[in-house]
Amino acid sequence: MQRPVDLREVERVSPQLAAVERRFAALSEQLRRARVVLAAGEVPELEAAAHELEALCRELGTLPAEEVRLLEPRLLALVHDVRELFTSTGRALRETGEELGRGLRHAEAARAYARSGGSGR
Repeated sequence: MQRPVDLREVERVSPQLAAVERRFAALSEQLRRARVVLAAGEVPELEAAAHELEALCRELGTLPAEEVRLLEPRLLALVHDVRELFTSTGRALRETGEELGRGLRHAEAARAYARSGGSGR
C-alpha cells in the first residue's frame, strides 16, 4: 500500500503538484466507490470519474518532467485501480449473463410445461 502524501509539504514545494495529488486522491476514491456499488449489484456512475481522469491528464501535461516522475507511483496505483474496476465489471457481466441464462431456461421450461397442459409429460 502506498504511504499517504503530506499535501502540506507538497503544497509548499509545488502548489501545482499538490493539486494533481488531490486529483489522484479524488479519482482513486471515485473508483473505489464504483467497485463498492458494482459489488452491491448496482451499476456505478462513472461519468464523473471520466471527467476527473481527463482533468488529471490535462494537468499532468502541464507539470515539469521531474514532477511527473515523482508521480509514477500514483500513476501505477491508478492503473491498478482501473484494472480492478475492469475486472469487477467483467465478473459482474459474467454473473449477470449466467443469471439471464438461468432465467431463460426457467422460462423455456415453464412454456414447455404450459404447452403440455401442465401434466408434466
